[in-house]
Amino acid sequence: MKSVAIINFKGGVGKTTVSYHLAAFLARDHRVLLIDVDHQSSLSIVVLGSLLWDKCVKEQKTVNRVFESFCNRRIPMPDDEIIIKNVIGERNKNDQGYYPNLDFVSAQFELDDTEIDLASTNYGNASLSDWEKRTLLASWLDKVKAHEKYDYVIFDCPPATKIVSQNALAASRSYVIPVIPDDISSRGVTHFRNLVQNKIDGKLVPGIKVE
Repeated sequence: MKSVAIINFKGGVGKTTVSYHLAAFLARDHRVLLIDVDHQSSLSIVVLGSLLWDKCVKEQKTVNRVFESFCNRRIPMPDDEIIIKNVIGERNKNDQGYYPNLDFVSAQFELDDTEIDLASTNYGNASLSDWEKRTLLASWLDKVKAHEKYDYVIFDCPPATKIVSQNALAASRSYVIPVIPDDISSRGVTHFRNLVQNKIDGKLVPGIKVE
């Protein structure tokens, strides 16, 4: 299984568009899981439509459950019930033949609130707690045996490197930084790459001490 995070510091550079089109392209010949981890939920609303998205939020079938399981130990880590199978067919009953290999996990606005809770919640050993809260998505993918069910997992990330984004990066083998051809959009690419290497990946690799 190959996993990719689509991320940039800046908004408006096409992260959601790249995520959706990349997932749809790969789903022509591969099994793909597309996951929205942006609390703005733009990808979720585009993919699901407002009615199906509202239904997912009301039934708590969103990626937020993965992160809430750390903040509130009474909420269990979800299984694959938060995955919408054949999402295009689920939204459009007349389009069952389009991208049947594309599954989806929605986000919701409250993910931003959960992000704040994540930052302030710790259990027991501080280092282990810090590790756990940054690898929740990876743990969930292991729990649902994503490596057996999918060839690709694509994460659409928010324009920030907070804990939710760090989860997507920790669960990914690579990342893509979309930019548009202007100085403002591309200025932070080198800084972002160094930040991921030294401050995020470095914390997740045993034996590496990051100053």
